[in-house]
Parts: sequence; C-alpha cells; structure tokens
Amino acid sequence: MIINQGEEIDNKNFVPSFEKSFGIKDEAFILQILRTNTYSDPIGSICREVISNCRDSHREAGKADIPVEVELSEDDLTPSKKSLIFRDFGIGLSPERINEVYTVYGESTKRTSNEFTGGFGLGAKTPFAYTDSFSVNTIFNEVKYSYQLVIDKTEKGKIIEVNRQLTDEPNMTEVVIPIEDKDVRIFTEKLLYVISFWDVKPKLIGFENSTHSMVESYFYKLENIKVRSTLFNTLFSTALASSSRFSMSLAKTVCKAFSLISPSFL
Repeated sequence: MIINQGEEIDNKNFVPSFEKSFGIKDEAFILQILRTNTYSDPIGSICREVISNCRDSHREAGKADIPVEVELSEDDLTPSKKSLIFRDFGIGLSPERINEVYTVYGESTKRTSNEFTGGFGLGAKTPFAYTDSFSVNTIFNEVKYSYQLVIDKTEKGKIIEVNRQLTDEPNMTEVVIPIEDKDVRIFTEKLLYVISFWDVKPKLIGFENSTHSMVESYFYKLENIKVRSTLFNTLFSTALASSSRFSMSLAKTVCKAFSLISPSFL
C-alpha cells in the first residue's frame, strides 16, 4: 500500500500555536491516590515517616542527642481503640508552617540539607493511609495549638484548629493517631524495626508491660547499653588518668568487645 505523505510543512517557518501545562481535574481523586496507594506498607510507613519527622524537629532545634517519645495509651473516646502518640520537643509548628507546609502535598522544609529524612512533602500525611482522622497538638512560642485532621465529604481532607491557648511550656509537637486494638501488635513491630537502626533510641511510654518479645528485647538492650556505657566511662577515665600503656590497651580491648567505640578509633 502506498501511504500518502500529504503536503510537506516548512519547519523552518513553523510557529507553535498550542502550548498547555498539565493540570488536575479531580483533585480529590488524586489526593486519595497519594493517601492510599503511595505506600505498600501503610503501618510501617506511618511509623517511619512520623517518627522521622520528630527526630528531624530535634535536629532542626539542635537537640539531636535528646530522645523523642512514642506513647501508647487508651483512647479517651473509643474503648476499643488505643492512641499512638509521637512526641518531640523540637521547634514546634508555627501557624505559618501548618498553613504553608503541613497541609500541602509536595511542600517540604527538608530539601536544603542531607541532615533531614525525607523531603517529598508526603510524610506528615501518612496517618491518612490508615485512618480518616488524627490530631496534632503543638506548642510554638508559648502558644499551644490543637488541630484535628480529617477526610471530609469532599475527600480532599482538611485541618481544623480546635483550640488555642497561652502556655509557659517549651516548644513541642505531638501527633496522635487512633489505632485499633487488633493492630497494636503490628504497629509495635513496625515501630521497633524502624528505631532499631537509630543511635539515639526513642523513649517508649506505655509499652513497658507488653509481653511482646520485641518490646522486651528493646528494653533489655536499652538497659544493657546503660550498663556498658558506665563500664566504658569508668575504664576509659582510669586509662587516661594512669597514662599507662597497659591500661590504655586494656580499656580499648574491653571497649571493642562491648562495641562501644568504632574500629577506626582502635
């Protein structure tokens, strides 16, 4: 078959007459995809993203050596649920940051440094992958703000300020996520997996009476670290005070055995 090529166009004199940027017609539908389809492991992602935000807040405030907190408590409104609370004592969330960053998909304050985790502007919204409602309480410059974040009938989601009051407490932020009793175990496992790689271990509150083997192991390791750190400080101080080659050698050997200092130092 002979294909008719049609009339040739003189590209040298061609001037584009059409140009248009892509847009979004159904914003609610796209936001739903971002909430529910972005993460293959929603619970693990929630634990990773929210607690990483807590740690980043400490880093931004110059408190990287201070542990963040995670609390498991009874839900005041629903007996069949628990509240999982991620708490940091960093910079707090100003009304401007809530309005311009926290509620905007794709907006982030973390793209200027490799010190922070993330930067895609999605992590703060991950609780919506599990629940249609969670809350944020924050103190910024002696004002405490309380917000409720909900997926409303528009399916876009909204944040509602429910309280504001003066306080003399320091800056902090807590994200309160309601979780089903049946999901406590999996949230615990995912959380412990994430923080197992951290140098500064978070403080866990409300997990102390758990019979979960991973929780028992976590608290055992924390206590073990305290014991080993005390031993390290004693040995190393003694070695430095004596300036003895034998004492220094002994201290380094013991420290290496307890994995308290890096091999490069030895």
